[in-house]
Amino acid sequence: MIFPLKIAEITVLIHGDQSIIDQLHNSKMVHFLTESWSEKEHFNVYYKFSDYSSNLHPNREAVITFDGDITCFTHYFYRMELNLLGKTAKVEFNRDVLRDLTSLLFLLYLKTVLALLALEQNKLLFHASAVNTSEGGIMFVGESGAGKSTISSFFPKDDLINDDLIVVERDDDGGLWVHSTPFTGTENLQPTAKKTPLLHGFALKKSENNRVMPINLIDKMRVVENSSGYFDNSLLLKKQALNMMATMVEKLNFHKIEFNLDKQDVVKTVMDFI
Repeated sequence: MIFPLKIAEITVLIHGDQSIIDQLHNSKMVHFLTESWSEKEHFNVYYKFSDYSSNLHPNREAVITFDGDITCFTHYFYRMELNLLGKTAKVEFNRDVLRDLTSLLFLLYLKTVLALLALEQNKLLFHASAVNTSEGGIMFVGESGAGKSTISSFFPKDDLINDDLIVVERDDDGGLWVHSTPFTGTENLQPTAKKTPLLHGFALKKSENNRVMPINLIDKMRVVENSSGYFDNSLLLKKQALNMMATMVEKLNFHKIEFNLDKQDVVKTVMDFI
């Protein structure tokens, strides 16, 4: 069975048995369903559950090996074969180990696939939140717990693009766009497919006061790098990702913001600044 998705204008066809497709229909993925796609311009992800086993320790990160055009990710309870040229990914999970984690894990490895596909199209996947305002799109980045979901929740609900994972695109004219994804940090958030021009970025730090400060180029790059998914051991396209990040930092109005938990004051501080 097939579940066709379009995320950040990237079409991914999820192949799996009835139980997998049912889980997708009952998840946030349903808001990114697409009814049509090009026979050439899509990527296929095949999920299956089996008796797969490995000698690797459960807490060890995935081992990456290469076989021609295929990149293999091997872990204690799953194996993925990724072929970007062939536009396919095959993911096999141990059904016993993953009995209670199925939904979480197959979404997790879809994120990995999406990150790599995005990079091929001048797009980057970021662990960041974003909102749309009358002055353009704003992205908020920071370490885990810095307040990305919190600060984005202060804005009107209809303005929220995503509170956890976004895709940033650079178009042919050098402009930046931000896309929503189905992957959220808040359980009850139901994102939909959105795209808006991206004009501003803020590195977050919780504080007693609200203030916006300049940030130098080196710190901008460090913040952007740390918010991306291209520096884990599971992703190897660092050079290409860095080149695009450098362009993004150059184009984006990027600053640092210290903020408290007073909703009205925070929103006013941001909007007055931009």
